[in-house]
Amino acid sequence: MPTTRTGLQRHGGERTLVANEQQSRLALAAANQGLYDLEVQTGRMRVSDTYARMLGYDPADFTISEARWVALLHPDDRDQAVALYRTYLEGQLVEYRSEYRLRTADGGWKWLLSLGGIVERAADGRPLRMCGTHTDITREKLNQTYIRWLTRLYATLSQTGQTMVLARSRAELLREVCRIAVEQGDPRMAWIGLIDAANGRVSPAACFGEGVDSLERLTPGADAGPVAEQELIEQALRCGEPVIVNDLATDPRAASWRAALRDDGFAALAVLPIREAGALAGTLNLYSGKANFFNGELVALLQRLALDVSAALDRFRLEVERQRVERLLRESSERLQHLSWRLLSVQEEERRALARELHDDVGQQLAALKLNLGVLGRDPSDPANQRRLLDCLEITDHILEQIRDAARNLRPSVLDDMGLPAALHWYARRQAERAGCEIVVEDRCPPLPAEIETAAFRIVQEAVNNAIRHGGARRITIVATVDDRRLSLAVRDDGSGFDSKGQVGGQGAGMGLSSMRERAELMGGRFTLGSQPGAGTTVEVTIPLPETE
Repeated sequence: MPTTRTGLQRHGGERTLVANEQQSRLALAAANQGLYDLEVQTGRMRVSDTYARMLGYDPADFTISEARWVALLHPDDRDQAVALYRTYLEGQLVEYRSEYRLRTADGGWKWLLSLGGIVERAADGRPLRMCGTHTDITREKLNQTYIRWLTRLYATLSQTGQTMVLARSRAELLREVCRIAVEQGDPRMAWIGLIDAANGRVSPAACFGEGVDSLERLTPGADAGPVAEQELIEQALRCGEPVIVNDLATDPRAASWRAALRDDGFAALAVLPIREAGALAGTLNLYSGKANFFNGELVALLQRLALDVSAALDRFRLEVERQRVERLLRESSERLQHLSWRLLSVQEEERRALARELHDDVGQQLAALKLNLGVLGRDPSDPANQRRLLDCLEITDHILEQIRDAARNLRPSVLDDMGLPAALHWYARRQAERAGCEIVVEDRCPPLPAEIETAAFRIVQEAVNNAIRHGGARRITIVATVDDRRLSLAVRDDGSGFDSKGQVGGQGAGMGLSSMRERAELMGGRFTLGSQPGAGTTVEVTIPLPETE
């Protein structure tokens, strides 16, 4: 009986242990935790069914060792995870706690929290056996990543707005948007594609991040066959809405380029349409190394980013159009200026020709007429003829002097023969004699280009005429100097003056004032007018001189 009781107690204790173990396994499975039991010296490892299922394997076929565990570690986590494990075995850490990613059966990655401890040591203290748990923390990691990425994405939107203001070209804008999206966020690569008008396909316009070399195979030319990513881009452009592939390893839409994506470390893709002038113009494409990365809140923020890019493209389009219109206006203005200059040149040439004709042809004929009349006047036999001949001689003298004056006014030969200073002195003496006023010339001018001397003489001529005719001036001062590669002219008078406000270039400007201003501006110069009633008038002109070779 005692033996029997002892046997019953032993069997009852074993059933209790089995029941407790089953309950522990159920509790661990419910918590998404797997057990591992590692023989430290041999590297052999036993794991629970939950551990195998956690990584997507059939527990019946799954085997693992320390070496395979190392091989399954994510490349970015491997060195740190192995170093932490070794440090613990060496006794430098009180507890073992490590977070890392392991590759799953379908090629994806899962975040695990590994806890454990040494449960058996050799007589010399060497660790022999280590047991612990693996907990799936992928969702927690993703949530942490989302919080960080959402925060950084808000910063991205702010920084992108600044970039849109500061970017100097459309290419710089697109490149900076891709850079900011990758550096401020978590995508491993970002690229922006625009529709090629030649073939209607989307071609990369800017990119940044890891795996940019893969763009060539992910976005082939128009002569290539259909590619999954191009199909996703076309779908986004057709519907005008984002297209999200949150698991490239399993989504059938990525079947044709899944291997390439896996090699580049991509796990999820977002394609967002962008617009220009209201029409769909291309897509913003973001690649993440994490599956199920693009949730609803994140996609909404990315849509705002795409809208900002669209607004910036519109701004640059308007800026390009503005620059085009300004260029056309500038070219038109330059053509008009050239035509005006040519008109003045032709006008001066015609004046020169007319002056020659009046002097050489009409003047000579009148001189001959005067000579003939003088010969006839030598016969005093008829007093009446004598009086008529004398009258004809006076008329001829008057006409001849008028023609000579007209010729000199049209184009004074002294300007062509002796230059601007001599022409100014000649003109001042002539006008002073005629008007009975004092005209003083102060000049320090070397020889200048003919077109500049002509413009300067005409401006002075107009200013002096206005001072005498409209201002009744009694004293006029003409100053002409060259300094710092500029010709400076000033004509000052003591005439009656006038209210100069709004005169030059305004509706009240006379032809003389407008003519002086236009001549100065055609030479690339500046014209200013100063006058007040009773205080005289000052005309000042500066004309830049061409560089000497």
